[in-house]
Amino acid sequence: MIAAIVPAAGHSQRMGRPKLILPVGGRTVIDCVVTALREGGASPIVVVAPPIDAAGSLVLHAEARAAGAELIVPGSRPSDMRASVEYALDDLERRAAVPTTILIVPADSPGLNAALIAVVIGRTQADPEAILVPTVGGKRGHPVALPWTIALEVRKLPAVSGSTPCWRFTRPGSSS
Repeated sequence: MIAAIVPAAGHSQRMGRPKLILPVGGRTVIDCVVTALREGGASPIVVVAPPIDAAGSLVLHAEARAAGAELIVPGSRPSDMRASVEYALDDLERRAAVPTTILIVPADSPGLNAALIAVVIGRTQADPEAILVPTVGGKRGHPVALPWTIALEVRKLPAVSGSTPCWRFTRPGSSS
């Protein structure tokens, strides 16, 4: 099972309004992301959404569910994307069958498509212990695919303030 985690509980402060419910090609951003994941073969798709009292949250919740996502709605906004990922990992860990791989997909990625998701899933199935990051023109993209055991290590990462962190993962037993 290859699950997807979509952290979608952010404030959308730079946009000034909830960007995940903005229209893109006649659909909302969150619908585009969840649909690409579902059609590409990810299941389950867990969206960590903003609390019910947040602006636009009821629309976001309805759109994500209609596209095929399961929702986690914390009582208050997670402090950051990592906290959202942890909520989803906790949910997945309580299930009878845990995934072999986790796709982590920022919710504001409407350019994702099912074909890309299917390629990433195919590669994870061919090498289930690999960490996969799609690249285009030398630039990293999404979704990031993490083996379940490595995804659980997210909880051990140091807290970050201000800048974008850079973490290096290595395979167990690897010297690099």
